[in-house]
Amino acid sequence: NSTSKAKEYFQSIVESKKGEIEDSEKKIQLNKEEQEKFDKFLCTTTDKLDKYTIDQYIDTVSGEAVIGTGFLSEIEAGFSDFLGTTSVRFANKIDEAREVAVNLMKKRCITKGANAAIGVSFSVTSISTNMIMVCVTGTAVKIELLS
Repeated sequence: NSTSKAKEYFQSIVESKKGEIEDSEKKIQLNKEEQEKFDKFLCTTTDKLDKYTIDQYIDTVSGEAVIGTGFLSEIEAGFSDFLGTTSVRFANKIDEAREVAVNLMKKRCITKGANAAIGVSFSVTSISTNMIMVCVTGTAVKIELLS
């Protein structure tokens, strides 16, 4: 019947969005040397890092992630709004998108020769009824541990 077809359709959309998230996370491919740099990379919202000196300011760098919230998240958000509670699904979606955006920014910083990002800030924006964009920006820098 038409109800089961609609249900299948919406479930397929939810599943496809999950696949998009997984695909975007997999796009950040690193070789062994890059992975070591990635693991040691430092990010801060401040303009300096204690115990480090900034040797070089390289460039402003950003990372972006756009994620669909999905049909079920929309329904839960409606109830959460009505009841004045937190939407766990929405919060998880934002967290997933933030992680993807940060990883993309780190990768771009490393590509430019940086080993840290300072002044990092986040922006979360709803770009349509069921799409969320997370942007992260910072200044890519080369730092060295003080002796």
